[in-house]
Amino acid sequence: MANSYSFNELVGISNSIHELLKKSKETKYDRKLLFGLNKNLKKAQEELEQLREQLLDPSEKYQEYITKLQYLAVECGGVREIKDTQQIVKTEVEGFDKKKFDKEGTKLSQEYKDVIDEANKLETQNRKFMAEKAADVDWQSLKLDWFPENVSIEDMPYEITDLIIIE
Repeated sequence: MANSYSFNELVGISNSIHELLKKSKETKYDRKLLFGLNKNLKKAQEELEQLREQLLDPSEKYQEYITKLQYLAVECGGVREIKDTQQIVKTEVEGFDKKKFDKEGTKLSQEYKDVIDEANKLETQNRKFMAEKAADVDWQSLKLDWFPENVSIEDMPYEITDLIIIE
């Protein structure tokens, strides 16, 4: 059953399948259901990757601005962390000099104003793309009787109800 799904819808379906697979560790799932969920997860991830490759990347100058902003945040007392393979700087920490960060950050933003404006335009285009660009996906059907007795269709994430067939 091939249907068209936007980037955002595919993310929702992928997240829902992840949640169901997590629950499968607590509740015994039918082999066919596990196979179907894993197959659909793989399809969703492949389509998402293909769509991600079409997103527009910000310029190197914008990356330079972000790096300088992160260094400034650390200089003002922020704490570096790695989250999901990306470096972030926490500024909601004791001792963070918000006044200095705001003052110096404003100067930095003015210096990179054109670069920031261009990056914002790209972000808007990417959001529009993610909402509108559709991918046709031929999902593995999931039969309702493959689900455990204690799970009703009302309990299931609405994102995957299109994948379930009732016989």
